[in-house]
Amino acid sequence: MEIESLSNQKIEGGLRTRGAFHKKSESGKPLVSIITVVRNGEKYLEQTIQSVLNQTYKNIEYIIIDGASTDGTLNIIRKYDDQIAYWISEPDEGIYDAMNKGVGFVTGEWIYFLGSDDVLLNVLHEITGNFIDRKTVYYGDVLLRGRNKIYGGKYNNYKLIFQNICHQAIFYPKIVFKKYLFQTKYKIYADYYLNILCFRDPEYDFKYISKVVAIFNDIGGFSANNKDVIFQKDKMMVYKEHFPYSYLVYRIRRYIGNILEVIGVKKEVKRLRDKIVKLVKYELL
Repeated sequence: MEIESLSNQKIEGGLRTRGAFHKKSESGKPLVSIITVVRNGEKYLEQTIQSVLNQTYKNIEYIIIDGASTDGTLNIIRKYDDQIAYWISEPDEGIYDAMNKGVGFVTGEWIYFLGSDDVLLNVLHEITGNFIDRKTVYYGDVLLRGRNKIYGGKYNNYKLIFQNICHQAIFYPKIVFKKYLFQTKYKIYADYYLNILCFRDPEYDFKYISKVVAIFNDIGGFSANNKDVIFQKDKMMVYKEHFPYSYLVYRIRRYIGNILEVIGVKKEVKRLRDKIVKLVKYELL
């Protein structure tokens, strides 16, 4: 396999470097900037790129940030050089540093981050009509590839304490990144922390779109094989600071759960709860 990137070398390309990228937002057709960050991602990157380029919706600015790959990643990127708005390959300090860097290159009104081993479904032509308010974060669902399960749904403060909105399902208005960037001290959960900041910020709204946006690779990825020690240390403080009432409910629930576990009935209570939820779901109560 040919190695094309040196660890200390900056390489760039794409339509913008030749003055050939002229897309902009039009009435009813906002320019969506899609950012993919990658390092040594030759196994899946081409299907990721194709999922963007094959969208029915064409008012897209595609940007790829490569962290000085040493495999065949740059060969794949160069293959699509005449369809990518801009790409750059140089050393970075990790995924979120690269995502912050990517934000600096966008010109679109809406920003979407697509992992280098994920697939964007052909849905932009169906959902971009919802992008009306430039201070609203729009989000949908993802399909977890490994578990073959839909992940997401509508969020509130309490739900956000228990799980993050997958960033492959979120479209941020560009204005968000004039106020916030990803906190790079969090190596895995910087996107989670950003969502918490935005969710509690009265300047922004969140609107759920009931649509599966992408296929998320939940097997073998960076987050699946690593721990974010700093975020785990900070998370209770973060919840308490930003969602004080939901945090209180969360702590009470955990306290009751611990008591039930000590007296040996936690599993029975959970089975009863699941049974009730199932009955309600199928309208048998």
